[in-house]
Amino acid sequence: MESTIVCGAMHFVGFEICKELLNRGCSVIAIDNEEQAERFHLEKWLEIGRNANLMRLSIEEIRDEIDSETVCFIPFIDFLRSSEKMNDLLNTVENLIQMENITEYHIIYPSQYYHSFSDMDKRKLHTIFQKNNRIKKVVEYYAPTLYGPWQPNTYLFQQLIEGKPTDDYLDDQRDAIFIEDAVKEIVGNTKATEHGQSLLLRNVQSDTWRNCILFLNESFSMPDEKKMIDNSDIQIINVKEQRSYQEGLIMQMECFKRFYE
Repeated sequence: MESTIVCGAMHFVGFEICKELLNRGCSVIAIDNEEQAERFHLEKWLEIGRNANLMRLSIEEIRDEIDSETVCFIPFIDFLRSSEKMNDLLNTVENLIQMENITEYHIIYPSQYYHSFSDMDKRKLHTIFQKNNRIKKVVEYYAPTLYGPWQPNTYLFQQLIEGKPTDDYLDDQRDAIFIEDAVKEIVGNTKATEHGQSLLLRNVQSDTWRNCILFLNESFSMPDEKKMIDNSDIQIINVKEQRSYQEGLIMQMECFKRFYE
């Protein structure tokens, strides 16, 4: 895997995918429709630094840059709370599938979506792929709550860090994984996957989500526990975090303090 495209490269998961691909020496075309030059957006790219393997292009500029087989990553999970951004993503994918050199698509959904057949945007994305029979490989990953630096406040962890918890959050209460470790598994498994596969990321440590919540707020009223996804149709990828959840959350808190307070 030498040539890659990442949709939503300024977003939480998309940015981490960019970093991991660059760390592995891949060529990365980063797509993002956001034009803001907000301080934290600029800081993200400063975190990567100058890298000859990274190009930030619009969808209109990409076709002339793809001259070999290319793998595309679609972090659907980053687009859930904005209909405008989701429509931009769907339009981007419709354009990308017309480019013959893009031969693989790896889509990252939230784990709650594995049993969800009613989500309109997921169905729209499936329809886009079904209309094109040239695609060699489409793989779906289902990720639980991902946490770490740059987590948006659509997640409860970040809401607690900001001191503004709500009942409206994207978290899967069954599990949580530090984003860096989750993305390493996704990118590292790319070559071994097959067309049509569904894979669920699962932390080898149980109760991580609940432990993270209690670390952030000991008095938080916990929701009822939910059963883990257990289905023979999905392959489990067990993820071992390389740092404690406390360390990961401290990194997230420090990121917030630097750029938001």
